[in-house]
This record gives sequence, C-alpha cells and structure tokens, in this order.
Amino acid sequence: MVDADRPALSGLKEIAAYMGRSPNTMRRLIACEDFPAVKIAGEWTSDIAMITQWRRERIRGRRRREVKD
Repeated sequence: MVDADRPALSGLKEIAAYMGRSPNTMRRLIACEDFPAVKIAGEWTSDIAMITQWRRERIRGRRRREVKD
C-alpha cells in the first residue's frame, strides 16, 4: 500500500500501484505521454505532486477537446 502523504515514489512497481496501472502501461506513459518520472541510479522515481499536476493537465486538455467535438 502506498502512503499518499509521501512526497515521492520509488520503483516502477510502486509508481504503477499508485496510478492503478501496470508497469508496462507506466513505461508507455513515461515514454509517450510525458509522465513525470525519471530513472536515477537505475531506479524509477516520481513525485506525487507532479503526478497530480500531470493528471490535472490531461483532464483539462481532454475536456477542451471533448467540448470542441
């Protein structure tokens, strides 16, 4: 279980668990969707506040596109 009060996540499995996605999906999001994660000394790390901001940006962008359709 991931503690939401922690500011950072370490390891792709922990990041994937926090997002409710598979590690493979997270690799795709990192590579193609500018997901805020980086490999440091061979281990993936991410920041919960940055993930929240990334999600909000995606939601805002998607809502704008849906309104235009």
